[in-house]
Amino acid sequence: MSCNRGEISIRFARAGSELGFQTVAVYSKEDEHSLHRYKADQAFLIGKDKVHNNLRSSHIFQELINSESIFSSKASSRLLKSSYGGYFPHVDAITLLLSLLQSPIGAYLDYPDIFRVAEEIGCDAIHPGYGLLSENENFAKV
Repeated sequence: MSCNRGEISIRFARAGSELGFQTVAVYSKEDEHSLHRYKADQAFLIGKDKVHNNLRSSHIFQELINSESIFSSKASSRLLKSSYGGYFPHVDAITLLLSLLQSPIGAYLDYPDIFRVAEEIGCDAIHPGYGLLSENENFAKV
């Protein structure tokens, strides 16, 4: 199962098919017509009706704001860390995360829903792709 979208998931499906594996893709409602959905042998909707009325209480949001790898605690309002160790002073990280969770990408971060689908279909392996879940230590622990 590929837990990514777009080109990464397309490449995963192609490589899996070339190796003789049955491939599975997941997609958000907004990506229902994306090519990666059709390149896999099977595709499943994730994040259906996942618009959180209270995003601040969602497990995804809480996990992200508590992640030391993403935020700095040296300022009263948390600032988004850059990959080179500096900070983006004009980025309100909470607003950025709320926007992310309300976008199609929020579905791809909902790993409990991804695991639910994987268990239902008897999936042997899950590839997190790049970014999104590949950088989530809680996803890796499960």
